[in-house]
Order: sequence, then C-alpha cells, then structure tokens
Amino acid sequence: MAPYKYAPLRTDQKLKDIRLLTLWPGLPESDIHVDIFHTQYSPEKVKYEAVSYVWGSPERRESIVVEKNPHKDALKSLLPGPPIIVHPSSRQDTGMSPGPPITTLAITENLSVALRHLRLPDACRILWVDCICINQDDLVERSVEVGFMGDIFRNAVRVVVWLGPDGDLGSLAVKTFVEIGQDIELPEDKFIMSVKPGSSTDLLEKNPKALREKVLNWIAVRSILRRIWFTRLWVVQEIGLAEKAVIKIGHHELQWHTFKAGFFWVWKQVTQFTHISDLIDGKDMKRIALVTGDMRDMSIDLLTLLDATKFSHCFDPRDRIYAILSLLPLRERMDIKPDYSKDVEYIYKDFAVRHVRRTPRLTLFHFSTLRNTTSTLNLPSWIPDLSVPNPADFIQYCDASGISEHEAAYVESTNSLRIRGLVTATITHVTEPVSHAARVPEILAIAHTWEPLNLFASSYVAGGALLDAFVSTLISGYTKDAVPPNSGNFLSLEDCKRAFMISVIEGKTEPSTAYYVDYLQSMLPGRAFFTTREGYIGLCPDTARPGDQVAVVLGCATPILFRPAENRKRGSGTGVENAQHGLANARIMVGECYVHGLMWSEAILGPLPYGWVRRFRIIDGFTVTVYINVNGNFVTQHDPRFGRLALPLGWRVRYGGNWQEPHEHEFDAYGTMRRLWFENTATGKRTWWDPRLTSECLRGIGLDIRDFHLV
Repeated sequence: MAPYKYAPLRTDQKLKDIRLLTLWPGLPESDIHVDIFHTQYSPEKVKYEAVSYVWGSPERRESIVVEKNPHKDALKSLLPGPPIIVHPSSRQDTGMSPGPPITTLAITENLSVALRHLRLPDACRILWVDCICINQDDLVERSVEVGFMGDIFRNAVRVVVWLGPDGDLGSLAVKTFVEIGQDIELPEDKFIMSVKPGSSTDLLEKNPKALREKVLNWIAVRSILRRIWFTRLWVVQEIGLAEKAVIKIGHHELQWHTFKAGFFWVWKQVTQFTHISDLIDGKDMKRIALVTGDMRDMSIDLLTLLDATKFSHCFDPRDRIYAILSLLPLRERMDIKPDYSKDVEYIYKDFAVRHVRRTPRLTLFHFSTLRNTTSTLNLPSWIPDLSVPNPADFIQYCDASGISEHEAAYVESTNSLRIRGLVTATITHVTEPVSHAARVPEILAIAHTWEPLNLFASSYVAGGALLDAFVSTLISGYTKDAVPPNSGNFLSLEDCKRAFMISVIEGKTEPSTAYYVDYLQSMLPGRAFFTTREGYIGLCPDTARPGDQVAVVLGCATPILFRPAENRKRGSGTGVENAQHGLANARIMVGECYVHGLMWSEAILGPLPYGWVRRFRIIDGFTVTVYINVNGNFVTQHDPRFGRLALPLGWRVRYGGNWQEPHEHEFDAYGTMRRLWFENTATGKRTWWDPRLTSECLRGIGLDIRDFHLV
C-alpha cells in the first residue's frame, strides 16, 4: 500500500480546519485501521476525544492502515450522553482528498499500543492525536497547529490519558486510588483537602501499623507515578486545560478527579514522614502536583510556569517555551509564536530580549545561572539555557533593590545586557555544595559541616546573632514573619532554630521538623554556603568561587553573583570577543544568591531604624511590603529609610489599586490601607515603581551605581 500523504489544512481564521481520526472497531490482534479527515473547527459542533500519551522512541515504528469508511453503520462513539454520529457528509471535508482510498501511515510503537487499547470491538471513536492529526514533517503547519493545541484540549469532550499497559501493579494502583479517592473531599481549590470522618482512609491515616501493612499498595502507587507520562512537558497543557478527563491503564479506567484526590492524600503522607515517605520521593510528588492542576482559568506568568515545568521532559528544546504558551493569558505570551524553522539559540535569545524589554523587573535572572552541563548551546551567560533547566528552586520573598524598575538594555552588537547596580561584597570562601541528587540525610549532614566558627556565641555583621543568620540562610530567609500571608506552612525564627538543632545538629527527622527540613530540601540542592570579605554569609550556585562579586542590581529582587568576563571559556560573547568591542565592566553572570542582611535594600538604603519591622500585607489584591513602628503601633508603606531621598521634581505619591481612581490618603475612612503608587504630574506617567530608586537619584546621594555588561 502507498504511504499516506497529508493534504494541507485551511488556516484562515474564519475557516480554520483541524484533522480528526476515526478509529475503526477491531479485535486486539488485528491491524489498526483509521480514517483521517478534515473538518472545520467549531467547538460547539465538532465532538472528539483528545489523547494525551507518550510518543516513545521515534526509531521504533509500526504502520497503521488509513482507509475511508468501511463500517458506515458502526460509526459512533461510546461517550456518555448521546452517541457522536459522524457520516462522511457531515465531516465537512474541505474537498482536498487526504490521499488514495487505502494507504499506510507510520506511527510510534507506543502510540500503536495505545490505539489498540483505545479501540472498541464494535464501535468507532473519534479522536484527536497529535502525531497523526498534525503533519510533523511540515514545519509551517506544525508551528501553526502547536499554537492551537491548547484550544484542541480545552474543547475536547474529554481527554483520555494513556499511561501504558497494565504491568507494574497497574490494577492494584487503580484499586488503591479509587478506595482513597472516594473518601476525599477536594473542592475547586485543589490545595484544600479533607478526609471524610470515619471513612476507611480516615482510619488508615490514624493507624501507622495498618499504613505499613499496605506496602504493596504504595509500591503500586509509586509504579504508576513513575510512568513516563508524568514526566512529559506537554501533558501539563493537555490535562491542565481538560474539562473532563479519564486515565487509562491497560483496560482499566480511572476518573481524573478520583486520581487527583488520591494523589493529594498520598502527598500529604509523604510530607508528614509516614511509612509511605520511605517509598515515595517528595520531590517527585511536587513535580507531579503541577500536572494535577486545573489551568483553564488560571492567571500565571511565563517565568513562573517555566520554573514549575522545569523537571518535565520534551524532545525538542524549543518546546520549553512553546508547550506552555497556551496556559498563559494573552498578555503574558509576549507575542511569541511557535516557529520551528528557527534554531534553539535564536528562540531562547528572542524570549530573553522580549522579557527584558517588556517587563520592569529582571525576574529573568532567576534562570540565569552558570552551570556545568552537557548543553552545546552557545549563549551569553545572562540568557537562560532552558534546554538543561536548573533544578534549584529560585529565591523568593525579598527585594534587594527595593521597588525599583530595571534600567537594563540589550546591546545587539555585543550580544550583551547592560545592567546598573553596585557591588556590595566579594566572596572569600565557598564550601562543598549539596548535590541535586542529595536526599534528606545527606543534606542535613552537609549543612552541619557548613556551620561557622563560634556559631552559638558570635554576633552577625548585619545585626543580630550569627545563629539566627545561619538558621535563616539555610532556608533563604523563609521564616513566618518574612513571607507573605497565606504563603504556606512557614515557621517562626524560634521554631526554625529548634528544628535546626534537631535536624541539622542531631541529624534527626520528626514531624516537628518537617516544614524546616522541607525547605532545606528545596533550597540547598545545587547550592553552596559562602562567606565574604565584608563578613556576610549566604547561599550561592555550586559554580561560585572565591573572588566572585555580590551585586545589587536595579530592578532585580535578589542579589546576583558575577565575575570578570576574561574568565569566560564558552559561549557567545567571550572575554576576547568583548575586548574587541571595547566593553567596560564586562561580567559573567554566575547566578542569584541569598546574602543575609542584603535582601531588603540594605545596600541602597541601609538597615531599618530601631523600632521598625518589615512585613508583607495583601493590599488591593497585591502582596505589598509594609513597615511597622512597634513602639507607636504605626503601619505604612513608606520605607522609613527614605529620609535623604526626596521624590524627583514633578512626581507625587498616590494611593489605590486602580490608577483611574487615585486617592490622596493611604487609608480610607474605615482604616483600610490603599496601595501606594506614583504619578508624574508633568508627563502623566503612572507607575508602581519608586522614581527615587533610579541610577540618577541614587548616584545623587553618593552611591556607586555603575554600568555592567553581562556577556
């Protein structure tokens, strides 16, 4: 038989076509027969199931038969509700014949196995399967259709998740998820879970002995959670946008909402160090948790999603960006369109430059880390190499440069990024890092070796006790008073110190230390501990070394580490190349760092005056830093350290969450705080970013704000 030839799809916005396939009935051992047809895309009229699966090796392929309707009377699906009847006259073919009446199409072995299990013995199924319904050899079509896949999965009657054949205790895993899932109440907010009182699951979690006796159940659950589907990047979109979904393991089916409820109960047991935690890795659970999320109406930004999906795998490194675009609001997509004709380096640079030009903050630097990887991409140090994502969690809940806007600019001639900031410290010592593969006992043991001399008797250079600084540094400052409200289960500094003594000093884990150990597990792998010439301590990337400089950069929430560019050995924009361009202050980006005592604008504004503390509050729907005078019980958004920095000429302070309804006062008549912002009366410009925190204003008070070129 001749090979199947794709006819082009109509791509007119008013007459958009998609391909669907009819999976003809058949016995398990018979050849796979399908029909591929074009239809005008209309969510209200076109009914189909979308299949989410793992492609598998492209080297292992099988052929399926493509033929027109051999069983006209059987053309219906077994979906809930009225059957979907698709006759040739209703398929809205565009008039372009897909090819001869009977042809063959090569597909991966994995897909062949999936179709055999999805095939019904006496009825047809109408499916959308990316490998078949997109012409993978046509880069133009592939680029267009990939940008449309979010709509395909969002509007499917249901999404069928194929996890693979029944092996590896699949039937026991399904049975376990059903038994647990039916006892769990999981509202729309998936993070709020409760167990029905008196249920078998309620009794189970209260009985450690019974929990341990079900070891085969937890091994079965682990075997399912380790299936490759959960590691795929594309499935985040495919299941996240699904209105309804079902999991298929061999011939077993498991409703998605039942699986999700059971998964979150198992995750809870893992975080509480029950017997299940001996079998299932908490890191794996965090990664899988992303897949269980409902993304249909979620508002999320590109960098947050890039970080959340960094442990997911894809064949094409361009899909690091393309696979998540449909999950973003339009404003967050930065007009990026999938284009598989462009090489990976171009796409990553284009993404980085767009982000710098379109956003006021250098959040991109969370991903710009110098690492020893197998990547062959030739990128400047400031452009994230997303092809080998950084496993380390990025540092949050800080504002080293205050509420400043960045003044960065891309310099095309040197492929460099000009930034503005000041050097605050120089590293003198870097410890042995914690490896990314380290588990809890190793993390605790290495952290124990990091302890500074006289830890329990010394004071710290930025104020307070060295013990307090070290305990906070190990978790990047994530104590209860230092994070926004409702951010999670954070401990007070005193509770952190107690947990530190038990976990790090004594090397023990117990329920009272769970949250502290969890954040050690999040923040330490891939990082080392360092000290500076000025007496600061902190956490740095594992590639840092003595002589690297700590810099506070305008528009960047975290301090960064960089080093002179002549030491750069690889990548676009080497030290030699930049010397030819005459770049002054050329630097290699090493990565973001945590420096205790420099995380809250101290390098720019100095320490808080005596009697003041900093906290987070939710104001007009935004997380905002406020300052509390503990003596006068006074709260304000105005930083008390701004004494010598007046607003520039023409600027004034305004309040309110809506720029169209400005207010003169920080509090309304009921004592509710309004959000602070700024207005230029001459130009009409309105901004959340403080106009006093510019290079011009800061140089005016004597700060050594300099230009640096990241290469």
